[in-house]
Amino acid sequence: MQTSTEIEVKFPVSSLAGVRVTLQDKGAHILAPRCLERNWRFDTSGGELTRSGRVLRVRQDRAATLTYKERTGRSLTRREIELPISSSNQAVNLLEALGYQIVLVYEKFREVFQLEDVEIMLDEVPFGCFVEVEGPDIASLKHAALRLGLAWEAGIDLSYAEIFESLKEAAGLGIQHMTFFDFEGYELDAIPTLGLRDALAEAGTRIE
Repeated sequence: MQTSTEIEVKFPVSSLAGVRVTLQDKGAHILAPRCLERNWRFDTSGGELTRSGRVLRVRQDRAATLTYKERTGRSLTRREIELPISSSNQAVNLLEALGYQIVLVYEKFREVFQLEDVEIMLDEVPFGCFVEVEGPDIASLKHAALRLGLAWEAGIDLSYAEIFESLKEAAGLGIQHMTFFDFEGYELDAIPTLGLRDALAEAGTRIE
């Protein structure tokens, strides 16, 4: 079991291709090649976890993990407990047997890089692309954003579940889950739909 405090920020971007090239130019090391990640998020019948900003989820990519997250009260900071498990299906069955309910299934393609003391995640979700930066402190996040040509002011402190809920309301979507299958037939981009700021467009050519 791993317990940590994570400091992270997401940057909406119109494309990941340029960021990937910049990472390679800056000497970043790839930690995990692009892979489909599937998540099951759980809550009580009364929604207590979501209301209090806590997350209980099972994740399946190359391995399976059980994760608990909670906000610490500090901007961009969350406490995380992560436990490797042998089977995502068994973990889902266990949580349901304990009375928890699946409230959201969500997917993304993720590619992970290490750049100095931060991890850079290139994420493709059903409604657009995001660069997630995670590091030991906010100063390291700002430095990484500058090196990658990402406007710090365009960063957001929202989970993908929160973005999805806002998108459903703004676009009048009648779907429950954030999977690529559920989004078939929709051509939605969170940046224009939610009025998010494209971190690459705002930064222009400011690359260290």
